[in-house]
Amino acid sequence: MPRFVAKLRECRQFRRYLRLPAHAHTHDQVLEAAAACPLPRPFARDWRITSTSAPVFHLPPSKEDGYWALHLYSTVTAEVAILIYAKSAKEARAQASSRPTALWDSLIHHGDENGWSGWSREAVEILSLEQDRTGKPLRHTFEVAVDDLVASDRSFFPLEVDQAFEIFRHLVASGEGYEQRCTWHTQKLSHILDGGYSTNPFALWDHKPVLSLGDLKERLQFALLARGYPFYQEWREAVGYKLGGTLKIVAPHRGASWRHLRGASPHGSADQMLRRMLVDSKGMTLATSLNSSHPRAVEIQAAGVQVLPRGFRFLIRYGYPSDSSHWDFVLAETRGNEPFFETFIRAHSAFRQLVPDFDKQISDRHRLPPISFARAEPEPSLGS
Repeated sequence: MPRFVAKLRECRQFRRYLRLPAHAHTHDQVLEAAAACPLPRPFARDWRITSTSAPVFHLPPSKEDGYWALHLYSTVTAEVAILIYAKSAKEARAQASSRPTALWDSLIHHGDENGWSGWSREAVEILSLEQDRTGKPLRHTFEVAVDDLVASDRSFFPLEVDQAFEIFRHLVASGEGYEQRCTWHTQKLSHILDGGYSTNPFALWDHKPVLSLGDLKERLQFALLARGYPFYQEWREAVGYKLGGTLKIVAPHRGASWRHLRGASPHGSADQMLRRMLVDSKGMTLATSLNSSHPRAVEIQAAGVQVLPRGFRFLIRYGYPSDSSHWDFVLAETRGNEPFFETFIRAHSAFRQLVPDFDKQISDRHRLPPISFARAEPEPSLGS
């Protein structure tokens, strides 16, 4: 399938509320303070910020309860190049213009460390669209035996990481519409695909993010063995997800051709990169504040991959240390019909921007505290 490179541009307006005591500031001093305000610095993920306009205000400062009040506005422009797999340039352009591909709210984050917040935005503009003839060809189908997939005495080998996630996405998509109305609730198939009543920190999500490759393996086993509702077995029969069965997955993937990551990437193999981002990141400190109202909420509490029928979403949960307050931030999500690893590489790049000292934090975590030897006092002699 042909691969296209689309260059996009987005403009977003940020707003900041300036409030200064009236008894200590004159009208001209308020204007000087407005001109000296630091510009917005949103975390742009894989977008490249090309320009940021100077702060402007639409209405003059006004006095409210003994304070000067002023709304400042600034426009941030950013660009990005994305890959789109489509049969034609017309189909690729339609995908580039769709909301799941280009207009997601977190492409440029709505908050920043300087007190600005995203207020309004213009439509994403397609600057150019060209066919890329340098990429490796994609595979579109593969088969896997269910017995090998859920075996507890082996890993996902010989499957690659992207194939394992595509299998789970196939099960999630095939389970849409399978549910049973009970007295007090509606039981959905997503319950067994989420691992049942697990301790997943994203407990309120309908499709709970996968926390590790081990978590993915347990979900596949749970979905095969779970009992309690007749539609569980009806779904397994319809999909062919049963012992002795074979699943045929239709999805663009790289498979073994992505094994070059094991030697080319400075961060290790694909499964190592995924483990470090999802598992080892817990408790680490972000280098950039993602919440202007809580600039010190910079501890990573959890990370995961949400598997949806249309693709994948990589996200982190951050907040204060030893505090239940938390917020979620999307690192990257599937654009169009791109393969799993295209999304993963963008998510990993954004993650390394947020935690540039990842290796140092890992070494500090495992470093033993220095051993101090107390100086022994001489024992008093008998004659003293």
